[in-house]
Formats: sequence, C-alpha cells, structure tokens
Amino acid sequence: MFRHIAAALTWPRLLLAGITLLALGLRLYRLDAQSIWLDEAICWRETQASWSNFLDTFFENECNPPLFFALMKLWTGAAGDGPMAMRLPAALFGTLTIPLLGAFVWRLAGPGAGCYAALLLAVSPFHIDFSQEARPYTLLPLLVLAATAALAWALETGGKKRWALYAFCALLASYTHYFTVHFLAAHGCSSHCSASGKDVGGRS
Repeated sequence: MFRHIAAALTWPRLLLAGITLLALGLRLYRLDAQSIWLDEAICWRETQASWSNFLDTFFENECNPPLFFALMKLWTGAAGDGPMAMRLPAALFGTLTIPLLGAFVWRLAGPGAGCYAALLLAVSPFHIDFSQEARPYTLLPLLVLAATAALAWALETGGKKRWALYAFCALLASYTHYFTVHFLAAHGCSSHCSASGKDVGGRS
C-alpha cells in the first residue's frame, strides 16, 4: 500500500501540488484590500434581485451570459456579499485552472512542461488580478481549458461519454462568456484536421 502511495507522489505531482498552493495563496492575498469597483457593483446588484426578477435585472445591466451571475447569486446567499465573499469564487476558479493546465500540458509534452506551464500561470500578474475580481474572467478560462482537454481526450480515444463531457464543458463556457465562440471555432478546426489526418500545422 505504502509503495503505491510513494509511487503516486512523484516529484512532478508534488511540484504541481505545490504550485497550486502557491497560486491559491497569491489569489487570496489581500483579496478584500480594494473596495468593490463599478463592474463588481453591477454583479452585486444582480445578486440582490429575487429569483423571479433575476433575469430582468440581469439583462438590464449585463452584456454577458448569465451562468456566472446565477452561481454568484447562489453563493452570496450562503456566504454573504462582502468584498471577500464576492471575490472568493473567482479566486477559486482561477486556482483550479492551474492544476488543470498543468495536467493538460503534462499529457501533451511531459511533466516538466506541465509544471512549467502551471507555474507561469500561477504567478501571472494578469491572472492574479482577474482572480481577485467578482467577474467571470477566471471561470471562462477554466471551462474553455476543460472543454479543450475533453476534446483532446475524445479525439484520441473516442466514445460517447467523452464527447458528452466535451459538449457539457463547451455549453457551460458558452453560458459564461460570448468569447467562447472563438474557442469553439478553434476546436472545430482541430477536429477537422484530426479527421483529415493532419495536425493543426497542416502536416499529414
């Protein structure tokens, strides 16, 4: 039993876990240091509406799809609506993206590349900044990356369940931000290239 545990805890896995903890710490540090700004205030206002009026209030104030804001309404109902509570989901979504990126790149290019990719995103000032705003800026990359990984898995091994997982992740991303259409177009291009026996660069 202990040999299996020791085998599972190889240095790349431990390093990736450490990078994830670093990412979490950087995103939680001074999470409530700044006051709520305009776009966050709009999100706060939408969470205050009753469920019967939620969509009406949402479409009056937002130009994005409603998934993130519905999640925020559920979250603030349980955790409160202070700056820390409002921003915590974005920080967690941003943190979850780190190990997912590391695992995806690991599968494509090896453990060293996976850990390096995760580290780059973990310390990215832009990603840290977006992870500290009560907006859907970190949920979108998380879902798009999940959809991309699911697509790669489906193209590699096939199977209805794998394609269903891709469709589910893509649907959630589509209900998070309209920019998802660009990623879905890239996914379609990749699927076409795979079906025709070429890689994205056009080689046979």
